[in-house]
Amino acid sequence: MNIISVIEENFPAIGCYESESNKAFMLLKSILVISRFWARDLGQKHGFYEDFENSRQCMDARFFTAIANNRQAIKNS
Repeated sequence: MNIISVIEENFPAIGCYESESNKAFMLLKSILVISRFWARDLGQKHGFYEDFENSRQCMDARFFTAIANNRQAIKNS
């Protein structure tokens, strides 16, 4: 996904995650390098891209009922 129109907005947003601030891949320089890599990987000479993977996971509703029942059983024991 081409993010050139929003890349400047991404940096302040990323700065909001204090738990991520000490990770090398969250540094501004790293983000720019990775974004340029994705652009080149897609054959783009200029710009910034991000790799997105869309996925959808469907679960049977009984799964959530089982979790709720298990938690209740643990509380009552």
